[in-house]
Amino acid sequence: EYCKFLAEETKGVVNIFEVWNEWDLPYTNLERLGAKEYVALLKTANEAIKSVNPDAIVVGLGGAGTGTDGSFDRGVIAEGGMEYSDAISFHTYDYHRGKRFPNSGVMGRVQDRLDIFKEAGIDKPVYTTEIGWPTAIWYSDPNHPIWSERDQALNLVKYTAVSIANDLNDEIYWHDFQEDGVDRKE
Repeated sequence: EYCKFLAEETKGVVNIFEVWNEWDLPYTNLERLGAKEYVALLKTANEAIKSVNPDAIVVGLGGAGTGTDGSFDRGVIAEGGMEYSDAISFHTYDYHRGKRFPNSGVMGRVQDRLDIFKEAGIDKPVYTTEIGWPTAIWYSDPNHPIWSERDQALNLVKYTAVSIANDLNDEIYWHDFQEDGVDRKE
């Protein structure tokens, strides 16, 4: 009902709906439900949205999977979830200055993830619906220094240029564009 209501209320203003934010992460999916349950949710949301706005774009995966082993993406594909998704969502952050992931850096993680869909024969638009290089002190430790604001800006330009040049993204949305910090009153 919520998805249908939202699609009705925003018709003519909003045409893109991302279904669930980062399902595969423990702080957004407290019950740790898997790909099968996500596909059931995606199907229900897709049908509700399209019942009132058939031209809406339903974006699946909600950014989940970027920088992980790809098991959630593979699970959603295996469960038939791409049938209910008009586009795929990526959230690409680099909290570790390229030191944590095997194919280090944001672009490497994007390519790793695209390869999963390509191997499955899936060709859907890719929306980077969150991207960023954190400047907040609370992400910092001696092994993982924060990004300077200058480096963050340079990375945004680089990511956008490389994405366009290599046809990696159909849409890019910068998340938040400000650092919220740890004090919610600020």
